[in-house]
Amino acid sequence: MARDLHRVNLNVPTELLSRIDEYAKKMGLTRSSAFCQLSAIALETNDAIQVTKRFVDMLEDMGGADAIKNMSSMKQAEVK
Repeated sequence: MARDLHRVNLNVPTELLSRIDEYAKKMGLTRSSAFCQLSAIALETNDAIQVTKRFVDMLEDMGGADAIKNMSSMKQAEVK
């Protein structure tokens, strides 16, 4: 499966580049592949954090800790 690729030039702090190179070596990747993989991981992590924040906001709107306790109690009652 072919992917569209674009060449980019980046200015990267020396320490960060060293860490990326260490990661690439450890994982058996090229520097370019390591950049791609680490970027994807960072973006997925950010997405997960945003979803979690929205979930926490929803729980707070529903009554916060009391809502969690009520949901937990209902779940335990279903199991019995």
